[in-house]
Amino acid sequence: MTRASGPRICMLLVLLVTALQPANVLPTPVRGADATFARCYAKIFRSYLTTSMANASGLAREKLRVGTFVHSHSGMEYKISVSDDRASMFAELTMCENC
Repeated sequence: MTRASGPRICMLLVLLVTALQPANVLPTPVRGADATFARCYAKIFRSYLTTSMANASGLAREKLRVGTFVHSHSGMEYKISVSDDRASMFAELTMCENC
């Protein structure tokens, strides 16, 4: 091993260990991320919070609507549920008159 290869190997090990670490990054809710804007533009901010885009950030299960949806044209039935704080979706092809 040459002197120049020592730092390279060390750097590769650091990069490898860093890449193998789990990502524990949670999305920041809009209310927290835009708090500074809200202080100056409260009316605009309150209006923005009612939009789909404002409610798209955060964990999906926070506003998850459980239930069943049947797409009659394709015959697909979708079931969305929450169990033990975990969301799941089940899709099944059912009999369909229009298929």
